[in-house]
Amino acid sequence: MPRTAEGVVVVRHMLLVLAFFLLPHTTFAAYSGPGLKIPMLKGNPIRVTVETGGEVMAELGGGIDAAHTGNSYFSIDFDDRFSGDSVVAAAGGRATVLPNSGGYGNLVKIDHGGGYETRYGHLANFSVTSGEYVFQGQKLGTIGTTGNSSGTHIHFELKHNGNGADGNIMLDGVQLDGLDMELYRAGRWYISSNEQVATFTPTDPNALFTCPVQPSGGSAANGWVYTCPQAQDALSECDGTSLYRWSYGVLRVDNLRRNVTFRARLYRRVNGAPTVYGNNNEWSWTNNSVKADGGWDHAYFWPSEVCLEAGDYEWWYYVDSGDITMDLPLVRLPFTVRPTDTPYLVNTGSGNPISCGDPPRGGEDTNWTYTCLDRRLTYNAGQHVWTLFRIDHVYRDHRYKVSAFNNGVHQWDWTSDWVRGVSRRWGWEKTYFWPALWNAPYGNWRFYYRVDTGNGFPTAPAASVDFMVR
Repeated sequence: MPRTAEGVVVVRHMLLVLAFFLLPHTTFAAYSGPGLKIPMLKGNPIRVTVETGGEVMAELGGGIDAAHTGNSYFSIDFDDRFSGDSVVAAAGGRATVLPNSGGYGNLVKIDHGGGYETRYGHLANFSVTSGEYVFQGQKLGTIGTTGNSSGTHIHFELKHNGNGADGNIMLDGVQLDGLDMELYRAGRWYISSNEQVATFTPTDPNALFTCPVQPSGGSAANGWVYTCPQAQDALSECDGTSLYRWSYGVLRVDNLRRNVTFRARLYRRVNGAPTVYGNNNEWSWTNNSVKADGGWDHAYFWPSEVCLEAGDYEWWYYVDSGDITMDLPLVRLPFTVRPTDTPYLVNTGSGNPISCGDPPRGGEDTNWTYTCLDRRLTYNAGQHVWTLFRIDHVYRDHRYKVSAFNNGVHQWDWTSDWVRGVSRRWGWEKTYFWPALWNAPYGNWRFYYRVDTGNGFPTAPAASVDFMVR
């Protein structure tokens, strides 16, 4: 049966489709990096002058730009033709600022975690500093022509584990390369959708502070501002005079343009190195009410912990904004918990300590209260003498020491084992210590008691008891 003209066309199209898939092409692994956006502010028109792989737009002479090949294959030149416009972060991360960095000129690199890094070259100046965390859409500097540059533009580049040629790059969810089907083409204009997620000003004392009480405020009347009249970077340890001592670490971020999740971890410095405190707890809070058309002026986040032991601490804050989950903290808030001089109380007005002729008795059946029946101040030579010393409202692990004197002359010392497991949060109501004098010799005896709560035994005794042996 003879073929019709329409049939020939159909066959020809089928052959073209088959030929495309049979042609050799480059394949790339699926992109798994941060959600990148064009590094210009939302609404700005911007033109691609050099696309991934180095093809230069025709108006600039065409050809291949070697600076966009090899290990810099995944790089794009953007030119908005307006010097002084802001260059902004394509995604959040930790910034490194490199002035006069060879062909890049003034360069900002952003570590996004997971081995992903973006680079922003030829900047006229910088708006961030090395080590600073930047949010997606935050200004890094202004567009310029420093370094090896023929005119005002941004050299934007993505690397993964230092390699710029082994993975896809995507902007606004659009794959830039793969099967040779680039959608960001040299010579074309694009509109950025990038806007700043939030801002954080580390030099603002109202944006980061430690407080021993919960921050107050937060009403429409005061613009939803929270403050702490007792803000301080040195707090006090729990002791017998206060059942609770709280430590609030307050963070404020401004100009929120989308919902974010705040996270925090508490670290204590041990031998100079930060160590996760407690059971590796993480505090988190997500605000789900930020409207894209208006945003929030600011938001506060204050994780807290109660009854911290003496030492140096840091709150580490993370703000996850949808484009990336931070694995590097936005900021650290250092503070100190000072040791208190009264981690326990000694109530000497209730016959404490005492001496007695029988061993102390008590335990769980008496709600852990100990006493003795044969209390006295005078004993016969050769008799066993027990003493009983109690401390109250105890908030630290501790150990006891007794120093025995007879007629004013030191005889011996005895130190107990550590009493461990004391709750920093709730404390213990009381603990006891009952050293004894066996086969007591003649003389006027005095026992001095000291308590070590981790800083050694103090010079001054906590209490003493006198008794005579005739």
